[in-house]
Amino acid sequence: MGDSPIKYEWVVLPVANEPGKALILLISLALIFGIVWMWAESLFWGIFAAVVVVLGVREFYIPVSYSLTDEGATSRLLFFRRRMDWNNVKRIFPERHGVFLSPFARRSRLENFRGFFLRWGKDSPKEEVLEFIKKRIETTPQAGTNNVTNGEK
Repeated sequence: MGDSPIKYEWVVLPVANEPGKALILLISLALIFGIVWMWAESLFWGIFAAVVVVLGVREFYIPVSYSLTDEGATSRLLFFRRRMDWNNVKRIFPERHGVFLSPFARRSRLENFRGFFLRWGKDSPKEEVLEFIKKRIETTPQAGTNNVTNGEK
């Protein structure tokens, strides 16, 4: 894997785009903290439960940056980096909130664990990114002929 130049790059912060969900999540977090604190009669366990919930929804509150190169797609969240090369992408699923890259030529139960979701932000170059991805997987020797699926997986 060489260092090819970045073709597209964007940052997504869902909490900024969906304040209603953020409020519901914040109220839920406070309730979980309070219930666990009262049930366990320990501030430690209340804080522990709140931290576990925050870690579970970290992609909602922490900015995630996405970048596309000629070699693949990359996402960065704090210290975590995830990458999928175009030669591993067999199908794509454009959706309202982003595009899902699947490593399987046919539907599989493992897609959600092995696939890669690129989330759209307010200023994401959606159409350009979709065209870029389609071109990359069409030129991949292992890609099938029907590798773009609209709608649900």
